[in-house]
Amino acid sequence: MAFQAFNQLESGSDTLSETGSNEELDNILTILSWIENIKFIQGFIEEISTATLKNGCLDDDLIYCLCNPCDELTSISDPDTCLSLDLFLGVMNASEETYHACRNAILLRYPDSGVLSYHGVKRLIADLTGVVAVYDDMCIKSCHAFTRPFAQLQFCNICGEA
Repeated sequence: MAFQAFNQLESGSDTLSETGSNEELDNILTILSWIENIKFIQGFIEEISTATLKNGCLDDDLIYCLCNPCDELTSISDPDTCLSLDLFLGVMNASEETYHACRNAILLRYPDSGVLSYHGVKRLIADLTGVVAVYDDMCIKSCHAFTRPFAQLQFCNICGEA
């Protein structure tokens, strides 16, 4: 029955509304909404099953580093490097501006200090750990990310926000 109703709705036929009740139409629309959800779920399953490092959003340098990790210990014994890491970890739950303010205060007192910029210390951490941030657009209300199969959407599928 749902497939017949779906075919009638697709063809624009009025037969269902003439012969069926509003409750029957609501049931059919509910079934159709489940079908749309299943299509999205199937799309995610397909993307996950075919995922590789090459078909994601990672650049070639990062893929190379992931496939060829450094097997030597990296020294972080330099006092400026340690200070930069301690500062970054100390204000990790604060804003980027907080890091900049603390760094600027240190540089005012110790102008010769080699404390790293915010982006410099993040790059250092990425180089040391191999962990990098991957950014994707997301609904402002956190309904879902605009990743596959939602990558081409301009509005949230759930709440309609841009």
